Amino acid sequence: MSILGENALSLLIPAVAMAISAVAIVAAGALRPSTVSGPDRVPPGVKLWHLLLVAGCGVFVWMFVQQAFVTAKMAPAPSTTTAPATVDLSRFTPGDWVFIASVPALAGAIVLFFGDHAVGGPKLIERLGVAPRLLPRGIAQGIWGAVAILPPMYLVMFLTQWVYDRLHVSHPAEHELLHVMGAAHSRATRALLILGATVAAPLWEEYLFRGHVQTILRALFVRLSTPRRPPLAQMIGGFPVVAPQDQVLPLADAIEPPRVWQTWLAMVITSGGFAMVHPMWMWPPIFVLALGLGYAYERTGNLWTSMTIHCLFNSASTYLYLTGLNGP
Repeated sequence: MSILGENALSLLIPAVAMAISAVAIVAAGALRPSTVSGPDRVPPGVKLWHLLLVAGCGVFVWMFVQQAFVTAKMAPAPSTTTAPATVDLSRFTPGDWVFIASVPALAGAIVLFFGDHAVGGPKLIERLGVAPRLLPRGIAQGIWGAVAILPPMYLVMFLTQWVYDRLHVSHPAEHELLHVMGAAHSRATRALLILGATVAAPLWEEYLFRGHVQTILRALFVRLSTPRRPPLAQMIGGFPVVAPQDQVLPLADAIEPPRVWQTWLAMVITSGGFAMVHPMWMWPPIFVLALGLGYAYERTGNLWTSMTIHCLFNSASTYLYLTGLNGP
């Protein structure tokens, strides 16, 4: 193939991908901003600190399982008396990375699910969009959402790398887990590493960031902007007269529906936090991806939708790396 043909092909593929993405965005009605704010996901009787407590327990279990494994792995060898002061990643085998990539994330997600069920029952599970019956529809919506979100996200990734090259900013060529996948000799080990990166991690991260952080922030903004009203009083001759207790309407507990700005503010803050838990050189594209995930969650009310998009993104990135299609 001639150089002209190669250049034309390299430009044609992204152009077609962006065109398909634009059609998917328009067809999904994503340009109608009013559709992004659904009902409050926190049912009556469930306090925000309940969700915050569940999220904290999930993060604690995730960190504890991971740290306990690392501590055991870094224990001093029989020939020494002290453990290394810093974590030496070279001591971790591909099998160790299988544990690190999957078990802590799955443990954290399980704690979130049963914690939500404990504080809010099936109603909270349903409102958060993580009920099992929502899975088939969430997968279908997630596939459609991935078609719309991933091409712009990869464009941002390309532009970010272009800026890094112009500014002579160096960074690792790939995520540590991808490097381990490429170095793994066992097919079974590589398959488990791929499952950890493409399934376990997205389930945990979406449940924590979209299901809890974004939900808590949006509900908090709604409550802060909703004026606290006193119990209903009867007006007689222009003067308030408090009605009997059995005739008073509970207006003080009324919560207004979320507004668009409240939803977007929660999405932006959550996306920023999500990007910051990743390596700094990945922040711009990860932030754009997180905005798409948060938007998909708010539009559908189905957490399986954002989980599916996240799984597909990790799967695509893993495939591109393992096949060498992402560059030298």
